[in-house]
Amino acid sequence: MKQINKICRKASGAGLTGVWILLIIYFANHAFSGEYSLARYNQLRAEESRLVPVANTVAAEKARIEARIALMGPSVTDPDMLEEQVRRQLGFAHADEVVMFLDDVHLD
Repeated sequence: MKQINKICRKASGAGLTGVWILLIIYFANHAFSGEYSLARYNQLRAEESRLVPVANTVAAEKARIEARIALMGPSVTDPDMLEEQVRRQLGFAHADEVVMFLDDVHLD
């Protein structure tokens, strides 16, 4: 009877050790090849370094567009901006055309 108890204790200890080893293998596998693994982290870092310049370009374009929109707001209307938009909408200006205003110039 003593020997059976001794064998059962050793078997349960071995079984517990086996469970721990399997858990360690499971988590190690997911740490290196899972969806949230170190390899995926490195891929995301590379993608971030590729996308940051694109984001900066988009932010600069957004700021430029917002500045142009501010010139056409209801409280402040820039006459030059208004004329440019009207000429473009009505088809009186071409993309390569340069418009010169002669309102203040006196030609004698």
